[in-house]
Amino acid sequence: MSWQTKSSLLVPNFVQEGDIAFKTNRFADAVAFFQMVVSLDPDHSVAWKGLGDSLTRLRQWGDAEKAYVRTGTLVGLGESPIDNLVQYGDLLVRMDKVADGMTALQLSVRLDPSFAPAWTAYGNALTARGDVLEAGGAYAEAVRLDPDSPDANVSYGAWLLIQDSNDLLAEPYFERGIAQELSHPQNEDAGPWLFQKIVAAYWSVGHLESAITWNRRAMAQYPDHFVPYYMAGLTAMRQQEYGVAVQWLTQSLVRNDRNPDTHEALAEAYDHLQMSDQARVEREMARQLRGAARP
Repeated sequence: MSWQTKSSLLVPNFVQEGDIAFKTNRFADAVAFFQMVVSLDPDHSVAWKGLGDSLTRLRQWGDAEKAYVRTGTLVGLGESPIDNLVQYGDLLVRMDKVADGMTALQLSVRLDPSFAPAWTAYGNALTARGDVLEAGGAYAEAVRLDPDSPDANVSYGAWLLIQDSNDLLAEPYFERGIAQELSHPQNEDAGPWLFQKIVAAYWSVGHLESAITWNRRAMAQYPDHFVPYYMAGLTAMRQQEYGVAVQWLTQSLVRNDRNPDTHEALAEAYDHLQMSDQARVEREMARQLRGAARP
């Protein structure tokens, strides 16, 4: 029996180990397992999906796209063809391919105008393109279609806050979105990133105290997730408290040392503290992480 034949017999084990790594937030390990599978079986759609999902969690959008479309289809991205199209369009927007993402999302809302996630993602794309007023209409439609959607509520609340700087308008949507997420969690990452969107909205209007309050709530709710500590570090940097920022960002890396954005932010904090050697190390780590794990 050849080495390749023997190795191919391990494919189910590699898939299982990749799935376990993904579910325990060890996304870089998951990438390694799924890469092993596709190297042995290039047509293994489940492994390509797992690889794309893992790379997405690592925020390596370009590599995630390659994994998702490796076989020339959008196999496995979502639960339905429209969901596939929405998630793919949203991924393209995150990669700054806004025009391509917009095309996919415009098609999704035409094909199924009753699908709330399509309107939320379409609103995100419109925001990225600078069509802010039109984005508000998309978010409002998403909330109308699914009043319990965490994503739609938080996105619409953020839009209202940024437009009017009025906490009273935004807060009910934030509270409803978070309450729905906590009662029916989408996945391990959804909640922390919803809080992140709220905190970022308060940043954008200069309401740092509200941003800090919401981030404390995130930290209390998700003490083992890296995002609240990352956001606390960025908030400290906005307040020019660079030593405090280093502490928070280091805590974030304890929970996930594979996020390149955290290393980049830590490098910037070190720059402000005139700690050039440490900054160089963190910036190199960010570069390596962004270039690693290519399918």
